[in-house]
Amino acid sequence: MKRILFCCTHNRCRSRMAEALMRARRPDWEVVSAGSNPEGGVDPGAQDALREIGLEAVGPARNVFELPLERFDLIVTLCATEDLCPLLPATLRARILHAPFDDPSRGDSQDETEQRAHYRRVRDAIDGFCATLVDGLERGEHIDGRLNPKG
Repeated sequence: MKRILFCCTHNRCRSRMAEALMRARRPDWEVVSAGSNPEGGVDPGAQDALREIGLEAVGPARNVFELPLERFDLIVTLCATEDLCPLLPATLRARILHAPFDDPSRGDSQDETEQRAHYRRVRDAIDGFCATLVDGLERGEHIDGRLNPKG
């Protein structure tokens, strides 16, 4: 059984979507999400985007630094350049994969339709990333420290 940790800044949006999407793909794996600065519950736009495909994020936001990080096989940071990604111990470097995604909760649009579309795009990009990640892990591929999910 693989143990995967998805991290972002607040553990409200991207990491929560990644957790739900990966659990749907591999319910036999332990999948957890956390943030470097956890805040509140699940972002409503992220929850709506997940519910559209029959999934849901549950539970409170978690602090990445309160988890036993050494027990995870892979730690995936999802922070984009404008975010503060968790500074994880150097001893875990071989287990860390950085896959940056935009934070749809920081979108500039005031148009509700555009906002929902942004959440969907990020959800679908994270889902595609999860599919690729599962495929690589199941084939026993070494996961290098940085993966650009957009290209």
